[in-house]
Amino acid sequence: MIGYKFMGKAHSHVYRDLPFYFDTEAVPVMRAIAGRDPDGTRAAAEKMGWAAYESQMERWMA
Repeated sequence: MIGYKFMGKAHSHVYRDLPFYFDTEAVPVMRAIAGRDPDGTRAAAEKMGWAAYESQMERWMA
């Protein structure tokens, strides 16, 4: 996911709680989050449960 501030937090929350609100077999896998600030992105990944993070735009788009 690209972005980790307000909307990133909102989307991360929804991804984690999806099975609680909907009767679905789909289970999101939170693989990576991306943002411009390395420290902020790393902290967000750890806090919100993302498996990895990236802060270099060239790698987001690859």
